[in-house]
Amino acid sequence: MNSGPLGSTQLRKPEQEKVMNADHHPQHPLGPFIGSDLGIDDQVRRYRDERRRRHQEQKNKERRDQQRRCIPSREEEIIQFAVIWAPYGVPSDEETYQRFGMSTRQFFETVRDLLHLGKCPPETQSRLTMYADPTGTLPDQNAK
Repeated sequence: MNSGPLGSTQLRKPEQEKVMNADHHPQHPLGPFIGSDLGIDDQVRRYRDERRRRHQEQKNKERRDQQRRCIPSREEEIIQFAVIWAPYGVPSDEETYQRFGMSTRQFFETVRDLLHLGKCPPETQSRLTMYADPTGTLPDQNAK
């Protein structure tokens, strides 16, 4: 604190003071005041809040991605089922009805539509060429 010309007490501005540490090396003039500077506290709080928010968003995104991988859509299930059956021909009516509630003909048409819409990767499409017949002719069920 400083006494003014009229004997009033005035506070020194921290930027006017050079603070020395124990080794008498100059420190940043605001060094002792950093903890009380609300601007920096606000910045730190905002940084932490933003970091927590980003971290939470990342966790939520990973959780959603995990759920998508664990719970395939109906279209994905149909394609996976067709891939499993591809080496053996077309699944029986019982299989498709139990699994998807449709006849073999409907299953065949659904797979063909999904292939034409590009709903599966190219390597899967190449494995399911028997379903891509535009005439709608079912392949032989006993084909191996």
